Amino acid sequence: MAQFIEIVTDCEKNVYTAGESKIYFRRIDQAVVRQLQKKWTTPAGINRKTGQKEMKTNEDEWYKDMLDYVIIGWEGVKYPKNHPEAGKDVPCTRDTKCKLPSRIREEIWELAESESIVESEIDENEKKT
Repeated sequence: MAQFIEIVTDCEKNVYTAGESKIYFRRIDQAVVRQLQKKWTTPAGINRKTGQKEMKTNEDEWYKDMLDYVIIGWEGVKYPKNHPEAGKDVPCTRDTKCKLPSRIREEIWELAESESIVESEIDENEKKT
């Protein structure tokens, strides 16, 4: 079997599984990274030494938007025992995505930055028709 690299697309859907929970995610598209950096970057004044305009990115909001882009859905994510809605499904929203345990967010982020190499039935030596 041959192995191939897959390009990053908005329509891909990968699965991260932890116990009975499934989190659906897509890989990070660099165009989206730039778009969101631009959205959350504002002028921060002029550098007195160089005279150049300085920019500042709101890293927290950028990260929340990136996480919102990467995680596209989930199943089996529940409220904890001490919550008024204990045991019920948590809706997949921008805010609740940020409340996932940090280890889970980090693992999904790492997977979202990785390449995808897939096995194919196509023989590398076959001629294209």
